[in-house]
Amino acid sequence: MNIKLSFGKSLLASAVSLGLGLGVASNAQANAYAVSFLNLDEVVLTTTPLITAGTSNVTSQSTAILNGVAAPVSGGPGALSSVANAPSAGPVRAPLTFNQFGTTAASYSNAATNIPSQQNEGAPFTQTLNIGETNLAADGTSGSTNTENSSLTGFSFTVAVAANTVFTLDFYADIYMQSLLTADLAGGSALGTLNAVAELTRDSDGASIFRFAPNGIVGDATGGIDSADAFSLNRNNTAASIPSNAIVDQGAVGINPLIGAGAAAAGFGHFRFVSNAVAAGVYTIAFSSKTSTLVSRTPPVPEPTSLALMGAGLLGFGALRRRTKNIAV
Repeated sequence: MNIKLSFGKSLLASAVSLGLGLGVASNAQANAYAVSFLNLDEVVLTTTPLITAGTSNVTSQSTAILNGVAAPVSGGPGALSSVANAPSAGPVRAPLTFNQFGTTAASYSNAATNIPSQQNEGAPFTQTLNIGETNLAADGTSGSTNTENSSLTGFSFTVAVAANTVFTLDFYADIYMQSLLTADLAGGSALGTLNAVAELTRDSDGASIFRFAPNGIVGDATGGIDSADAFSLNRNNTAASIPSNAIVDQGAVGINPLIGAGAAAAGFGHFRFVSNAVAAGVYTIAFSSKTSTLVSRTPPVPEPTSLALMGAGLLGFGALRRRTKNIAV
């Protein structure tokens, strides 16, 4: 009587599943991630002597792309808020929300903006919020993956000023940036950027009269004096190696989407600029703020231990097959 051992195929399947399964598990948290957040609050522009500002032009726009697939552009000229979510299985950002999703098992790319209040000159104040956040994870993607997004807010208006007019700009800011590459990635990059600039240009020839782009250094603005410059609002944050977790957290602790007064009490950084005397003429003053992220990810290869386990299983299967040929009763 011959006895057939029928569990050889199941052992083979188990060996392969074990090796591949461990390889997948080792890749499950292989993330490339970046977030960039900027809250400009209690922005007050005053002039001496007092001027009457013209009609302002406002822009609030968000974009998001994940692996070449873009969300519809949200907002634009005239909009006070926007939100963009690239198609994905990951978290979806709701309008007017600025929370941090962080690293998740699903990839995503989103951005949002908001201009809760706007005042051309004098009290109360203007405020803008921007966020861009990106996560690339092992959620079924293969090969190199990439994503990018941006959030832009801005407003400008035209003013006619008398000789020797002085502009004073005062505001508070909170920033949070994180760029992360986990140790199990084969390759990748994570970059977050943010920018904030105020500039006065002469309408007749486009000449720049003053420009304040805070960089954390007092006294180096053009066309005036920056007497308070708490930290840089024009910067990059890069995950420079694998693994890497670069964090910039200045102003309040973490992301603070405070709306309205109370920025100083919340720990926001203080910024102040006073221009040189400006000649009589017609000018345009513009404020802009922007955040963006750019992330790429190369998935890891299966770990040697995973491959060794699968190989051991296959060797065991081969030995078992040889034994079954010699069994007869």
